[in-house]
Amino acid sequence: MKIVKVHKHSFLFNSAIDLLVSEYDFKNRGKKYWIERYTKSNELDYIGYLLEIENRFCGFLGVIGSPSKIGLSVWYVNSNYRNFSLQFLVNTLSLIDSMTVNSSANTIAFNIFKKLGYVAYNEYIGFPKLLFGWIKSSDLKIYKGSKYICLYDKNISFIQLLIIMIRLRKIVFFLSDDYTKMFLIKRIPVLINGGVYSFPMSIYGDRFE
Repeated sequence: MKIVKVHKHSFLFNSAIDLLVSEYDFKNRGKKYWIERYTKSNELDYIGYLLEIENRFCGFLGVIGSPSKIGLSVWYVNSNYRNFSLQFLVNTLSLIDSMTVNSSANTIAFNIFKKLGYVAYNEYIGFPKLLFGWIKSSDLKIYKGSKYICLYDKNISFIQLLIIMIRLRKIVFFLSDDYTKMFLIKRIPVLINGGVYSFPMSIYGDRFE
């Protein structure tokens, strides 16, 4: 088993993208999606780690974010090599010395990361209960995913959110760490390790892409 770091401008970049497109991408989002996913808003000079066994790339752990906060994005191992999955994860995480965030873990992965010492927090996404009110555009905190947009940190009104939705022609949600401020759509479990929680952490993942 060999773990190989994948830098953005290396020949391994295409190998990682091709693996995701051919084996992992059950939603058929295509090569363009994955290239943008790991380059467009990723401040890191690398996109993750490939798992190499018997001269074949059969797994990938992706990362996005910045040198201080790294979001884990995709933990995949080919079904023929699944017995290497946990070893691949643990050994790869040991190579990362920054704070790591996982906000897109399924139930099985969530329990595994908890056992690895990750601490769980909750964030919430929905529509604001506040009906009227206006926040200056310069004060709005916006996270723009390719699929959804999230406004966070301010108790924005539903009317302003609706106006932004019409203007940008995208679904816009309100993201908060306080579910009492919203008509709740979904609870987002956020796992972190190696740092202190500070809202919002869920933007360091696949949730809004």
